[in-house]
Formats: sequence, structure tokens, C-alpha cells
Amino acid sequence: MSDLTDRMRTCAAHIAAGAGQGDLLLNDCADLLIEASNALEAIPQPLGEPMKILEPAPPALAATPEQVDLLRTELEPIKTLEDVTV
Repeated sequence: MSDLTDRMRTCAAHIAAGAGQGDLLLNDCADLLIEASNALEAIPQPLGEPMKILEPAPPALAATPEQVDLLRTELEPIKTLEDVTV
């Protein structure tokens, strides 16, 4: 609701800024928008639906020392600028 009431107040400010002192109709329109936005903001908003409770993720399995050694041997060494020939 806050987006609607903010837009109503912005419109009211724009109308009021463009209306001259003697333009009673535009000033009344701006006042009406402000009054309506205040009335809408006073209405309590529903909290919405409660969220579903998610199941926890299963614990991650730890790698064995053999799996860690296997990963180390399959990786290529990181190249440095000295290793690259242009």
C-alpha cells in the first residue's frame, strides 16, 4: 500500500506546485489525494501467509585422504608469467 500512497502524495505535490493561488479546483484535488492517501495508510495490512519450514540439508560427506591425494595429482600446476612464452 505504501507504493500507492507515495504515488498519490507525489501527484498531490505536483498538482499543488502547478496550481496558482486562485485555482481552487486543483488545490482541492491535491488536498483530496493527500487525505485519501492518509486514510489508506491507516488501514492495517495483512501479514501474508506464513512461510513453509524447510528441511535442513543433509550433512556433507568428508573426503578421505586417498580422495584428497587423487585430486592433488590430477590438477595442473598454476602457470606464472615466467612459464608463458610469447
